[in-house]
Amino acid sequence: MVDNDKIVSNTFDLRVGEGCNALYEIMLFLSAVLAFEAPLYSKIYGAGFGIIFIYVLNLIRIAMLFFIGIHLNEYFKISHDQVFQSLFVGIVAILWLFWAATANKHIGFKGTS
Repeated sequence: MVDNDKIVSNTFDLRVGEGCNALYEIMLFLSAVLAFEAPLYSKIYGAGFGIIFIYVLNLIRIAMLFFIGIHLNEYFKISHDQVFQSLFVGIVAILWLFWAATANKHIGFKGTS
């Protein structure tokens, strides 16, 4: 059951606070996309896809944390504070690298040598 900013079960309540909305990760990704030299259409496509991907990934993260809270409660704190935080930022970085490599193919980036 969902109650305002809480997901509630018989054994565990998960509060989805302001820091759990993936806004930081979305802003990190958008900053990297906008700072990268690429055509505007590529930036718009990358930003749109990235926002949707990160948002869905965050929903999956919240669902997994809720599952851990119910079934493996002793691992909830480390999962929330360290494991999922690191994985989430890492996946966002990999998403940007993938987008940047794709954008490079479209602009014929040769690098500096």
